[in-house]
Amino acid sequence: MGQYEAPNRQLPISPLMDEKFYEARQRHRQPKLNIETTLTPLQKAVRKNVYAHALATPLRKCRLTGVILPRFFLLDFQAIANPTTGIPWYMPRSLTSNRNKSERIYGPENMKNEESPATDCLINQKEDVSSQAGNSNLDAEISRDYDVNITKVPEKDGKSMSSTSRIGGGTYLLRSFHALDSLRSKNKKASKGVISQYFLTQNIRMHPFALETFQSSCFRSDMADFVLTLKRRRLSEALILVTKKYRGYIAKFNPTKSLKTSQVAAVLILGPPLTATSESQLVSEIEFRSYMQKAQENVPVFDLRILLGDEMLRNLKSSDTTRWNSEILTIKNKNYSQPLLIRLWELEGYLTPIDP
Repeated sequence: MGQYEAPNRQLPISPLMDEKFYEARQRHRQPKLNIETTLTPLQKAVRKNVYAHALATPLRKCRLTGVILPRFFLLDFQAIANPTTGIPWYMPRSLTSNRNKSERIYGPENMKNEESPATDCLINQKEDVSSQAGNSNLDAEISRDYDVNITKVPEKDGKSMSSTSRIGGGTYLLRSFHALDSLRSKNKKASKGVISQYFLTQNIRMHPFALETFQSSCFRSDMADFVLTLKRRRLSEALILVTKKYRGYIAKFNPTKSLKTSQVAAVLILGPPLTATSESQLVSEIEFRSYMQKAQENVPVFDLRILLGDEMLRNLKSSDTTRWNSEILTIKNKNYSQPLLIRLWELEGYLTPIDP
């Protein structure tokens, strides 16, 4: 058999030496180009706008009202097992899984003596849920740390803290006090909480074992008040964090200067300061409205007397008598202002009544 002879007696180029072959193979392995850092004025405005961030969240459906809204306006509830009885209880996941973040900010030495809140938040099946709304058990829960750890803690963050595993998927309800409070009247049995049909998705109904498990799930009858307490504590800790860890975020309200610049992100109303001796030192509502009309831009106003309540507002003022000893304060437009404004807006929207 004769040997193959290439044209002009030249052997084919090896693929490892062929530049075209090497370029074609490496074409999909090249690192991505750096994103252009120069932003347009519109992109900068959207990045700083908390309302744009809220509208950009994925759409989800409320199981109670059937309304489809961005996820920001809904509360996600996750079924978790009671560590004592094993009965599933629905808890607000987004409000009860931030303990690790608080530890990184404040340090574990301030929280090492606290009890594990996973068991504190869950109610035993044998207890009457409806009777607990008005007794001292709720006050005991409110006095504890708001961060209820209901999800699995990563090993790098979870040291010796106990955690409770989740059961199945979650569900979404409207982020509204009045919507959650309406479930009280629909609560037929205190031992079972709210009727479970609001939380049974189509996937759960198709599996008999999952359906049997979730039909025995429980829901706090005082969930509206419980979520309100969690949100108020999140906001109170965020405001205290601003004054303790950072500088320049909270400033006094100056009618002649504050509203004439774009550095003011929001205005906070705290009511009469602790050192006020007479009503002449206070700003009247008419004067405050006249000040706000002179603002060059629309500045949101948050009344902490309504958002935090009397007790938490008093604790906030006593945390730093120098910083919070004013009737009106402003939040400067800085890096940490955005998450702070989001918490203020969340709580304000949660307390806003629903129009019929």
